[in-house]
Amino acid sequence: MPTPTLEQVLKERVAGLVGEDLEAVEAEIRRELDSPVALIGEMGGYIAGAGGKRLRPILLLLAARLAGAHGPRAVRLACVVELLHTATLIHDDVVDQAPLRRGRPSANAQWGDDASVLVGDHLYSKSFAMLVRDNDRAVLETLARATVSMTEAEVFQLQLKRSGVTSEVDYMRIITQKTASFISACCRIGALLGAAPGPQVEALTRYGLDVGVAFQISDDSLDFVADEARFGKAIGADLREGKRTLPLIALLERAKPIELERVWPSSPSSWRRSASSSSSTRGWRTPAPGLTPTRGRRRPTSRSSRCPRSARRSRSSPTSSWIATADDGRPRPGSVAAIVTLTTDFGTRDAYVAAMKGAILGIARTVQLVDVTHEVAPHDVAEGAFALEAVAPYFPPGTVHVGVVDPGVGTARRGLAVVSTGQVFVGPDNGLFTPFLGGSDWVAFELVAPEYRLPAVSPTFHGRDVFAPAAAHVASGVDPSRLGPRVPDPVRLTWPASRRTAEGVAGVVVHVDRFGNLMTSIPARALAGPGAPAVVAIAGRRLPLVSAYGELPRGRAGALVGGSGRIEIAVREGSAARLFRAGCGTRVVLSRRTTPTTSTTRTPSSRAATSARARRRS
Repeated sequence: MPTPTLEQVLKERVAGLVGEDLEAVEAEIRRELDSPVALIGEMGGYIAGAGGKRLRPILLLLAARLAGAHGPRAVRLACVVELLHTATLIHDDVVDQAPLRRGRPSANAQWGDDASVLVGDHLYSKSFAMLVRDNDRAVLETLARATVSMTEAEVFQLQLKRSGVTSEVDYMRIITQKTASFISACCRIGALLGAAPGPQVEALTRYGLDVGVAFQISDDSLDFVADEARFGKAIGADLREGKRTLPLIALLERAKPIELERVWPSSPSSWRRSASSSSSTRGWRTPAPGLTPTRGRRRPTSRSSRCPRSARRSRSSPTSSWIATADDGRPRPGSVAAIVTLTTDFGTRDAYVAAMKGAILGIARTVQLVDVTHEVAPHDVAEGAFALEAVAPYFPPGTVHVGVVDPGVGTARRGLAVVSTGQVFVGPDNGLFTPFLGGSDWVAFELVAPEYRLPAVSPTFHGRDVFAPAAAHVASGVDPSRLGPRVPDPVRLTWPASRRTAEGVAGVVVHVDRFGNLMTSIPARALAGPGAPAVVAIAGRRLPLVSAYGELPRGRAGALVGGSGRIEIAVREGSAARLFRAGCGTRVVLSRRTTPTTSTTRTPSSRAATSARARRRS
């Protein structure tokens, strides 16, 4: 009796659970591959007849059943993910020039590269046309994020293949973004179909990511040892194509020079050394954009600590690494440990902040913890964003900022790690990191990898269980890309700005500090240029511009350039917020009209003092 194939084993084990739905998926695939264009129909029939494990539709159907959903819609979406997957396989075979797919000649071997690329594009188009008809934004966004992640990983893999250098970190990034992110999306869609509660949706999403990583590592290992008839693909194909998968990376790291020569006989020894050493290098290492092989010695790294030590970064990518070195290239002893800051709305009465610090120190004991503030107004995301914007420029590259102002905790909102301006910002995807998402020099990753969070995650305390551990791991040298798939569309706040009007430069109050000073959205550069003395209008009153608080008489109000680089309104030894009854959103105008150089606005205490002096004189 012939040995059953992997496809047969998988389908037999799930037949009793989703067997009927899976048969309906096969019929749906055949219908969707039918086309009046003869070549599309011919290739479609050939592709459908090749079968496959159907792992992705199976996981979607199983997740949907778990969430209490099944029926025609689940079948259609299972068809969608299989068509998308098939499109990626066709394109992969063209890139890799693979002769076999599922035990038969690949599409490109049968019809050529040009026809295969076009039919692959057709399958992509078919899939998203079906998604549009399904008309579920959450499902569409899930698959859109997954496909963007997959294509980026494919290009990154090609770049590494040409460079000749692939580390274990690079490999894990590729399989997480490529295989695991798509399988994770399939499980998430199944959960969404059943309208599962948020924690269950996230649990199934993480489960899919874990299954995807395990599946790809297994698949890459089987490329070296499997029976080709059972495996359905040419054995050793990855090695012949120059792909450095985990088995090869592990071998190159451990092999002796004479053994390396047998594996990689034609490569320069420096390439082989680079490949073997890169997997043990900690830090955020992304290859430079150039596609030429990297030669020469790597800069030595510190082995005495898990923490990144200095800020000597490559400019090739927002996630490039920094390595602890002195100016002569040697590891620098006694370097400063990584910095992790905390900004929250928790206050200091309760133990929430201490719990977060404990979670961080339990993973990265040598980090320096800095409290930015824990007095952000409860649930005020914009105020938290302002606080981070005000302090981040003064911290060195490599600092990890944890921000927790999270009114949506426990819902489907994502957790993020944003790499920007040489620093990392970890927290909820609710607009908290808006100031760091300008331009193109940023990249964001969703916090879904379970190995970088606490084992038990409370739906009410992601600050301790998700954000703090992720920050600690990044501070310890984990590449942020390992935390989860890339996020191209993080939430942004409508950030207050200034604009020129007929009156002058108009803005609003964006923050009120504990002294009652009003920070505005008008930048100091608005004062540039010639003209009459500047005045600031608020609540129908005009105030002079001064250089320091002390230039104002006691109790008098005025405007000045504050430490944040914005126009600020203050009352000397008083509260501008109380005096003008102003808060966030109050309109402010900077103009250049000729006015008296002193303010006529006085606090009640200053008026009382003036009256008392007048009585004494009389």
